[in-house]
Formats: sequence, structure tokens, C-alpha cells
Amino acid sequence: MDLRLELQLGEGYHSKSQIARVVTQGWIGRELGCLACDSPGLLPTAQNTKARDFVCERCEEPYELKSTGAQFGHWINDGQYETLLNTIKSGRTPNLLLLEYSWRAGLVRNLTAVHRSLLSPLAVVPRNPLAVGARRAGWKGCKIDLSQVPESGRVSVVSDSIQIPFEAVRRKWSRLGFMVNLEPVQQGWMRDVLACLERLPMDSFALRDVYEFDGELRELHPENRHVRPKIRQQLQELVARGILARTQRGRYSRAS
Repeated sequence: MDLRLELQLGEGYHSKSQIARVVTQGWIGRELGCLACDSPGLLPTAQNTKARDFVCERCEEPYELKSTGAQFGHWINDGQYETLLNTIKSGRTPNLLLLEYSWRAGLVRNLTAVHRSLLSPLAVVPRNPLAVGARRAGWKGCKIDLSQVPESGRVSVVSDSIQIPFEAVRRKWSRLGFMVNLEPVQQGWMRDVLACLERLPMDSFALRDVYEFDGELRELHPENRHVRPKIRQQLQELVARGILARTQRGRYSRAS
């Protein structure tokens, strides 16, 4: 993987954001293979395609690129609030590619991929609506709280301008591949329980700790009146998938 950016791709553009978009999209299209299969490259989508910048021609996994010349914090700006919520609930969210670059060095510094199946409504925070008099008055955007995305769903591809072996990246990514094939309701439960587990302070926890989130989960899934049995079912599935380990009756830990 060549981490050098082709800065000349930005020639002819005047907006800094347009230049950054063209240059970073050019790098992704040149260097990154699909994380979900063994396809060596990603295809750019048509210009102005909503929420999708790339798609794998082999398995059709969608990707959206966000880039910055600084550092990403917990918050990632995104589009319209209700649209993103509906996209998540219907299982149509793209994988996020979070790329940090150094313009001076002309290099990619960091690239983190966020698995689409683990982007929960819990991570989507509305922004204030645009004021009266604005061109899109009343429009409500949103931001994504990465601290609400489980660590298992954030996979480093490049760290401090050093490429992570792609075999290791795909192996870690593949652990979550089963979620893509779940029905939206099943995927939602798994995703939301994982998001709750991310908020627990310790890698080891008790079942009663997870029960503390039953109120939130009840609001997210009002159609289900048996929240605690559903929580237990999700924990059992996560153990079976190797994402959690059951250390003793009623106690779990995050698998390494």
C-alpha cells in the first residue's frame, strides 16, 4: 500500500474541501481493497450519490469516506438526522472510512474503518435545526458519536502512516460479517446491545450490569416486551461468535 497522496488530482479545483475530497477519494480508489471480501479494489459511485462514495464490484459492500487534515475526535458530522436514523434501522448504512492525512507531507496518516452493522441510533445525535432565514430553514443535521460505536466495529487500516497487514484487517472485519445477513430487527438488537456494552467501564462485566440498559433498549425496541430475555439471547450469540467470552455463570468478558 502506497500511502502517498496524488496532490495533483486537486488541480483545477478552488475549494479546499473539494480538493481534499478529490485527492482522498483518489487514494482510496487506488489503494484500498474491499474489507468484506478478497476484491482488490473499490469502485467510485456516481457523483452526488447519497451516503456512498465507493462500492465493491464483487460483493457490493458500500463505503462512505470522511477525511480531515486534523484528527477525528468523538464526533463525526453527518447528514440529515431522520434520514440517517431511517437508513440505520433499515440496514442500509454504508461502512465509514475515516481518513486523516498530512497535506504538507502528502501522506495518509491514519485510516479507520467503521463497520456499518454497528452504527446504532444510540450513536446519532441531532444538531440544532437551521434558523429561520437560512436557505434550508428547519433542516436538522446530525453528528455521529464514535464513543457509542463498539471498539470491535472500528478497525484500523493505517496507523501513524504505517499500514496494518491487510490479512489481519480483513480477519478482524470478518468477525462481524454475520451481522450483515441478519434481518433488520435482529441486527438492530445485536447492534444496540453491543453499543450498550461499549459504555461499560470494564472489559469484564456481569449480566446485571447489562440489565441497567433495559430502559434504553425498551425505547429502541418498543415492539418487544421481553427485553431481559432478549438481552440474554444476544449475549449468548456474541459468545458463540467469539466476540464475548463467558467466564462464569452470569459473567462475561470481551474476547481479545
